[in-house]
Amino acid sequence: MKKLTLLAVVASLALSARRAPAITIGQGPAIGTDKRGTIWYQEFQDWSSNDVRVVSANDNEFKLNDQYDPSRDIIAFYSHDGGADGNYYFRVDFFDLLYQAEQGNLDVYVLINCSSGGTATLPD
Repeated sequence: MKKLTLLAVVASLALSARRAPAITIGQGPAIGTDKRGTIWYQEFQDWSSNDVRVVSANDNEFKLNDQYDPSRDIIAFYSHDGGADGNYYFRVDFFDLLYQAEQGNLDVYVLINCSSGGTATLPD
């Protein structure tokens, strides 16, 4: 119940966020070249401190005592209003997301309270 309350608070904060330009999904424009000649593109750099909704210390996740526990350790949650593109974006950062952890070992749900009543259960 504690986690559902936290997610409900996060969702209400997310919906009250200010309008900002859309973020870049995937490879954006080239923004520079390093000394080795590697071209750097604008990827995930549109998120700012204004988009942070919750920051959590690591190693405080609900443990299932398997190798994927660090993959379920959420350390930050962000939201961003895309503005003119009409989308609202969410981002979740994990402490140590293992390869293919999302294949049966990790589910993320964003609960948004937008009307009275709602539900008290999750899909899984």
